[in-house]
Amino acid sequence: KMRVSWLGNSFIYFNDLPAMLAAMLLSSGSADAPTAEYTVGGQRLSGHIGDERARALLAQPADVLVVQDNSGVPGRAIEKAYRESVRALDAVASATMHVPLVIVYGTWGHRHGSVYPQQRDAYPDYETMQARTSTGCASYAEILAKKRAPHQLRTAFAPVGAAFLNVYHGELERGVTPTEEGSLFFRLFVADHFHPSRLGTYLAACTFMELLLRSHPDLTFPTEWRPAPECSFDATLRERFGAEWRPEPMSDDDALRLQAAARKAVHAAVQP
Repeated sequence: KMRVSWLGNSFIYFNDLPAMLAAMLLSSGSADAPTAEYTVGGQRLSGHIGDERARALLAQPADVLVVQDNSGVPGRAIEKAYRESVRALDAVASATMHVPLVIVYGTWGHRHGSVYPQQRDAYPDYETMQARTSTGCASYAEILAKKRAPHQLRTAFAPVGAAFLNVYHGELERGVTPTEEGSLFFRLFVADHFHPSRLGTYLAACTFMELLLRSHPDLTFPTEWRPAPECSFDATLRERFGAEWRPEPMSDDDALRLQAAARKAVHAAVQP
């Protein structure tokens, strides 16, 4: 049994990442994988800390807690926002002394650079935003680890952004322009250019799965598992993108490439 709690925003609730990872855990041999989450679209860590419902989630029993910041903050596009998140990590550390493992969710750069005009100078393109975001998210994990290690509590970094970057580089190696419509990298996003498609969420779930396998050698990666063709969140996406919207299809080749990208990212990541 592995109880996983999630605190963050739409990069968690799009396509129901908690449910996807829970299904993968069950397929891998976990007896049960109950989840709890508190997510608010666009929310920053500093905003969560001031929210009673977020604090209630942090107080719940859990084996694993995943924390995630607004995607534009870790890369320090706005220094004040980054500093506020760093201060919020103090509250996260203090509130989670009962949680054996806290994972910092390392998010990705937006498909063509930041979708927010006020951040375009800092994040003019995908690769720049990815590099800065990965560095910032890794710093969050290091900060939390320093606060938790004296209490024999573990902290980890889930390099989902690095997995996205691996797909990007994989397309270049194939002679494909990554940001070209139809490429595997392009298909990791929905039409707003920054939220994850079903493939992007699957890549995130694979990354978390690979990370959890490190501390649970009794589990095996569910190579054959695939997301359901549709999920309840699809209704929200049809409201946003139109009644004709359909989930991005995923071939077996796509799945294997995404699994390999996640595995490579986790194996390369330096854990705090």
